[in-house]
Amino acid sequence: MLDINWLNLIIGALIGLLFRPLPSIVLALFRIITKATAPFDITGEWFSAEYELKTTDPTNKNTIFKVLLRKSVTGRITIKSVQQLSNINPKRPTAWIVQGIMHGTVLVGEWISTVPTTHRFGAVLLAFYDEGRAIGYYLGYNANDGPVCGYWLLSRSEEDLRELSAGVTRQFKFNRIKEIVDTVTFKKDGLVKKSHR
Repeated sequence: MLDINWLNLIIGALIGLLFRPLPSIVLALFRIITKATAPFDITGEWFSAEYELKTTDPTNKNTIFKVLLRKSVTGRITIKSVQQLSNINPKRPTAWIVQGIMHGTVLVGEWISTVPTTHRFGAVLLAFYDEGRAIGYYLGYNANDGPVCGYWLLSRSEEDLRELSAGVTRQFKFNRIKEIVDTVTFKKDGLVKKSHR
């Protein structure tokens, strides 16, 4: 007859259950510690310009914010809009928070609107190319307007940001994807353009 020590079996099972997630935790910590990070400090106060698709002013398509960028102990980056300095579309209040992870000098993350009663969210890709500037794109969804997207600029200096964003606005060409898609009809033998009448 087999004599089973039930107490040792139960204690062994409990220890196994408690230490089961330990390899996953160690692996996650190793990834955080060894992850390539920007060779410069990106935390602190920045100024942000985001492309505003709905404005009618062809010379100014940027909403400008003062933002705060923080890095957590685990390496997660948070960017929060703290003060709106200009809003080219007053009918649409804007405020947001971005959270993501750095991959070298590139932030890959998600944004969500912090404006009450709105449902806006999406993804961001932001490349820091020195201690004072970053450029990237945002893509997302707005419950009222559908897909939204545009460029995103950051600078440590508000003056530099305003000059940079004005230059980008003058030269930036943004394809209106929805309009392009609406002009194309898919058929078995290929693409056929619709007439615009």
